[in-house]
Amino acid sequence: ARAAELSMAMTVTAEVTPECRIVLATDPGSPGADRFRLLRMRLKELRAAADVRAVLVTSPLPQDGKSTVALNLATALAEGGKRTVLLIEADLHHPSLAKTLQLKPAPGFCECVADGLPPLSLVQKVNPLGWYLMQAGTMTGNPSDLLQHAALPGVMQTLSDAFDWVIIDTPPVVLLSD
Repeated sequence: ARAAELSMAMTVTAEVTPECRIVLATDPGSPGADRFRLLRMRLKELRAAADVRAVLVTSPLPQDGKSTVALNLATALAEGGKRTVLLIEADLHHPSLAKTLQLKPAPGFCECVADGLPPLSLVQKVNPLGWYLMQAGTMTGNPSDLLQHAALPGVMQTLSDAFDWVIIDTPPVVLLSD
């Protein structure tokens, strides 16, 4: 059932340029790409030991590279198409993933949590990277309030059950409460 639901996801084509800083796609033989493969290996070991399936990526301050890490980690985990990976654009103050990939804005995380839209209906398959994206969507209020919404645990459970890995790109921790 999971594969059937994911096969119905809308497919979008990302513009993967060096400016995206996804080294696994633009410079796969580089030391940076190798570091993300090492991180993938370590996460697989952690998953085997503790059934870890979700990774939250944050940083102390803006511009520390957390979104770049999230993009590369999703690409590393999906490399070879052996695992299904979802990247959630959850930095609701400054969402940057869709913009970095030059994708058209689409409903996503905000509409899913606040309006009760089915989570898997808002997931996009990102080619040529081979993973899925849930865009931030349109924020119509305070992000901290949205993240305390009663629907959030159910949304996250649905997504965790549907994917092998869920990567969550979040806001910096020092400046914001959410």
